[in-house]
Amino acid sequence: LKDVDPSRRVLTYCTGGIRCVKVGAYLTQKLGLRNVARLEDGIVGYKRWIEEQRAREAAGEAGVQPSKAPDGGAAAAEPPSSLFRGTNFVFDQRVGVKITDDVLTDDP
Repeated sequence: LKDVDPSRRVLTYCTGGIRCVKVGAYLTQKLGLRNVARLEDGIVGYKRWIEEQRAREAAGEAGVQPSKAPDGGAAAAEPPSSLFRGTNFVFDQRVGVKITDDVLTDDP
């Protein structure tokens, strides 16, 4: 990353968000990057946000404002499809959390 323009936007994501906080601090404090962002609450939070948006749509909650997007931006007018594909592997008893039904490899 030493050759990356310090003003270039860098986005990070991880399982639950805490490692991204630490990486973001390192990127800004040690490498001098100035435009570092993270996926709030990580992939797990992103999955939860998508499920909440879909549930609201399915329930037909008229007049209910959708929650903010995980990046802090405005929520979409319709429930989003996940931009994350496949399974998010985690380091606890869950082992893997299916986000979508996409299979990205034939490797077991």
